[in-house]
Amino acid sequence: MLANVSSTGGTKLTSHMTAERFHSKTRQITVGVTMSTRLKDHLVSLADSQRTSFAEVSRRIAVFGFEDFVDKSLFVSSKSLFETLGSELRGWQSSDSEQVMLRLEPGHAARIRATAKEYGKSASELGALFIAHGLVLQEQLVSLEAKVSNCKGAAIRSLVAQVGLGSYAASLLSGVLVGNVRAPKALLKRLESIFEAPEALLTTLFKRSFNNRMVPAFKAENGKPEVSKSPTPWGVAVKSLNLPADQTKALLDLEHERL
Repeated sequence: MLANVSSTGGTKLTSHMTAERFHSKTRQITVGVTMSTRLKDHLVSLADSQRTSFAEVSRRIAVFGFEDFVDKSLFVSSKSLFETLGSELRGWQSSDSEQVMLRLEPGHAARIRATAKEYGKSASELGALFIAHGLVLQEQLVSLEAKVSNCKGAAIRSLVAQVGLGSYAASLLSGVLVGNVRAPKALLKRLESIFEAPEALLTTLFKRSFNNRMVPAFKAENGKPEVSKSPTPWGVAVKSLNLPADQTKALLDLEHERL
């Protein structure tokens, strides 16, 4: 059952959750999720190691798992998907279970509720499945990060050829891999195949790389570097290279390529 979070609400949480209070001005929705004590303790440990709250970690991981589920549902049968997610959740089985409150932004809460209705499941059940799936993706993210970080020099030139672009796009692709340039959907699909990683995982890695950057995101038109608050749009990055018209068109066409 979904319910609005209130700063004075009487919802009873576990002792760890009771210590947390909702300070954000952004309205959130809660989903009561029953999970094994082992899984809950692991999330608590992650929150402690990252110096953040249980609510933040569980929300981030659940949304991570949900977005990947949505992507996969476009080409994988629901039966196969739920078998995979169920297996991942069973990996956290323990003799005891607890109910915790998964706090979601209204948009994500509405989408998960709609997904639950579509597949004849409860939002609570999906919450647990998406958290377990998100944790699997987190492990895959570490492996993906290592692969992407090795794409430098000769490796990036080889990757450019693999994704079907000319050598003139090497610097552009490098910008994508470190999160400075927003990749079009068509390019993400090609990278997804090469790195053997779902699009949601690639997007998460690029976003994290951008947020952790130590250098300006892109060169400004006046030649002076500036720190951007968001990745440079593909079209802007392409045009800034001042390539010949045919090469520029080939790169810009990726934004309109039918998948």
